[in-house]
Amino acid sequence: MIKKYILLFLLYFAISHTLYSQQSADERAGIAMNEGNYFDLYRICDKEKESLSPFMRQFSKSIIDSFFNRPESAVESINVLLNEYGDILGNENTMSMISLLASNYASIGEYNRAKDIIYSVIAQIPDCEEILSYKNL
Repeated sequence: MIKKYILLFLLYFAISHTLYSQQSADERAGIAMNEGNYFDLYRICDKEKESLSPFMRQFSKSIIDSFFNRPESAVESINVLLNEYGDILGNENTMSMISLLASNYASIGEYNRAKDIIYSVIAQIPDCEEILSYKNL
């Protein structure tokens, strides 16, 4: 009976190791990012930095800087991400990164800059006049 469990464990380990090694560093980073596992993302970026695509390296850096409370670095890395890779981020990721950028600006005390970013996004929403009427409060 014990031999059966050991054999099953070894089989499971061999299969999971094979599947893990077949994934690219970008895929592993993307999975960690989507699962909100920022410690794994950090480890992947640290150990496999050269295997990551430039886009994924910058995207991961932006996330890591934000979630490990490095707002000055996060502002810089998110701005680079948006300027260099904004066209391939997609709408949802772009909006998330803009929101994260505003949050990081607020964290370093640049409240007007954070407010301007949010209002510039709101201004692009159709029928946003009511929302923008609160701007001068």
